[in-house]
Amino acid sequence: MSDNLIYKDLFYKIVGIFFEIHNELGRYKNEKQYADRFEQKLKENSINYLGAGDESAFVTTPVSHPATG
Repeated sequence: MSDNLIYKDLFYKIVGIFFEIHNELGRYKNEKQYADRFEQKLKENSINYLGAGDESAFVTTPVSHPATG
């Protein structure tokens, strides 16, 4: 699988962040707590991302399909 990764370094960094968060918070926190900590870790590691509130994250692109013309 690792041969097919386009952003291998970024992938491993993000997976490492998930493991750090799991080790810090444990198993029984709610999703919001994990998400907040993940966002904080992304910022600490200078990893750019689009948050849920970013309007630019939603790009509309016209799609055509052979069946619809």
